[in-house]
Amino acid sequence: MNERFEEYIKELSPEMQQKARQCSTSEELMEFLADNDIELPEDALENIAGGAGCDNRDPFCPVHSEQQLTVKNLRDGPTNYYCPVCGINYNNTQVNWKNNN
Repeated sequence: MNERFEEYIKELSPEMQQKARQCSTSEELMEFLADNDIELPEDALENIAGGAGCDNRDPFCPVHSEQQLTVKNLRDGPTNYYCPVCGINYNNTQVNWKNNN
């Protein structure tokens, strides 16, 4: 996990911080946050969903390959990603993941 991630979770109890750190993927972390009714600022959610907290990948639109996607509908099921160019929501399997390093 990176410094930004640590900044996001510093208000959680030590037990919840440890559980969050044990998540091995951004999807697992997003599920943990939703299951425990933990709310983070929008920029934190975007960074985590894009992989800034757990891995080094960002979600990009499968149609507009250079358009990075944003997170949408975290509590209504699996994480969805939204393309502001085409206006389409994509699930995790439809997204093009690109290394951000």
